[in-house]
Amino acid sequence: SREISPSALICIDSILTSSPERLGATFQLSDTGIVPGSGIGRRASAIDRRSLGVPVIAIGVPTVIDAAALTENASDAVSGMLVSPREIDAIASTAGSAIGDAINLAFGLHF
Repeated sequence: SREISPSALICIDSILTSSPERLGATFQLSDTGIVPGSGIGRRASAIDRRSLGVPVIAIGVPTVIDAAALTENASDAVSGMLVSPREIDAIASTAGSAIGDAINLAFGLHF
């Protein structure tokens, strides 16, 4: 952020969900930043106001679920196995368009 001096940052990331109904169907918004990988136990450095010096808006799209959340009789073999829906490409494209349109509307840009 120091090289281009933005006044704010919008971060978009895929996130883990425990509910199959939320896969590609919801958005999570936060003004406190994001810690990439925290949902799957791989914590990276935080992307937030403290680390970058500018406000950070995080937008999360649930695209991944633990396989164990999909069945009542989950075995150890599937525990920790992360899966995405078959239609992940369409989900990512639709989510990207929705987020892009929302950002453009928020800033008064109409394409």
